[in-house]
Amino acid sequence: MKNFYDFFAEKVSTPRLRFMNYGFADAGGAADYGWVQHGDRRQKYHLNLVRRALNGINLSGKRVLEIGSGRGGNCHYLSRYTSARSIYGIDICEGNAGICQRRGTRRSTFLCADAARIPFADQTFDVVLNLESSHLYPRFDRFLAEVHRVLRPRGAFAYGDLWFFSRIPVDWTEREQLLRNSPFVIEAEENATEGVFCALKKKDGVNSIIRSLKEPGNQKLMDRLMRENDAMRVSLALVECSYLIFRLRRP
Repeated sequence: MKNFYDFFAEKVSTPRLRFMNYGFADAGGAADYGWVQHGDRRQKYHLNLVRRALNGINLSGKRVLEIGSGRGGNCHYLSRYTSARSIYGIDICEGNAGICQRRGTRRSTFLCADAARIPFADQTFDVVLNLESSHLYPRFDRFLAEVHRVLRPRGAFAYGDLWFFSRIPVDWTEREQLLRNSPFVIEAEENATEGVFCALKKKDGVNSIIRSLKEPGNQKLMDRLMRENDAMRVSLALVECSYLIFRLRRP
């Protein structure tokens, strides 16, 4: 997958494709998105997912790390919608890190790095964020250990991802045990499957953004991405997997 994301970053370098997360939309359709700034309205479901994952976590004046920062969308939320003091994003895809570096803000720093070998000293961060990335990590135990290492005591870990998906060659029972038996305290756990499914089926959701960015040189890649999003929507509808959000804390 690293090779694919490197290739994708090379062929689809437009800064208009900022978010990689699936998004979150309330099932009733009556959600208030008045908090979303005018220039970000098209990405409201993506922003809403990050907001939900971080719900209840104090970010004011905090130092925040996102692991698996992709094309920088979640860090964009942190920079524009929170008063975090500083924001760092790491991604194993060099192309993604480069895209983020070119459009970063004064508070944001991006590096190419592995989630199993985070290039920061012990107890550097107040908050760590990780969304839709860990299912690709071959050493989930090392990832959890690294998050614990770089978090300060009482630091918060906002974590959301796909779970129990048989199409991904992962021992889900083992991963769940590793998470639940980790040194973290699980303060909240949410099944966000329905909200993610609703975002994926919205006519103004992620595929509408991808469709608008099609160009002669990237059509095959964009079509592949849209098919994968459609397949994920079907898998969520058929309960072939779940989307879980955890808010954890280092004691």
